Amino acid sequence: IPNGGADFFIRDRLFRTTRRLLRPNGEELLGYLNSEYAFSANGRFLAFSSTGDVVAPCLTNFNGMPNQGLNSEPTFVHDFQNNTTECITIAQDGTAFGNIYAEEINRVSISGDGRFVAYATRFPADPADINGKTDIYLRDRKLNRTIWVSQAANGAAGNSRSVSPRISEDGHWLAFVSYASNLVPND
Repeated sequence: IPNGGADFFIRDRLFRTTRRLLRPNGEELLGYLNSEYAFSANGRFLAFSSTGDVVAPCLTNFNGMPNQGLNSEPTFVHDFQNNTTECITIAQDGTAFGNIYAEEINRVSISGDGRFVAYATRFPADPADINGKTDIYLRDRKLNRTIWVSQAANGAAGNSRSVSPRISEDGHWLAFVSYASNLVPND
């Protein structure tokens, strides 16, 4: 289906096939797919961000407003085995949101088994996240929980931005870069 824009392709090196990533119903993905994406270790899951209307169950909006372009990018995980795509950017209250990343490229990382997905966003997915800065969140797909990672040990918001999350294959460790000086004592 020619669409006049960039598309997202998946290459299966074993079977030497290439296919365009589509919605489960066969329709093309709409919008811009961010160049930041990550595969799970076994290749079953692909985490990615998009400005477009990727799947109906995930609202591609921010605070109930229509998606307003490149500053709103929900993060998704596509399951190649089941041909399903789910929204990952879900606040603690269950609201889906666009990944408001502003000055940072939206980094996304996924654990080896696809259970955990880490991403950076300025959206306050936790009610205590009041710093207005980019923070790191972790989505536990098995427990349907979103966890605010880049906060101080006492629960305070960081006093600057945190970016570039990378999760270990087993999901135990999560590394990120932070400009905040209050996440740990004596920083």
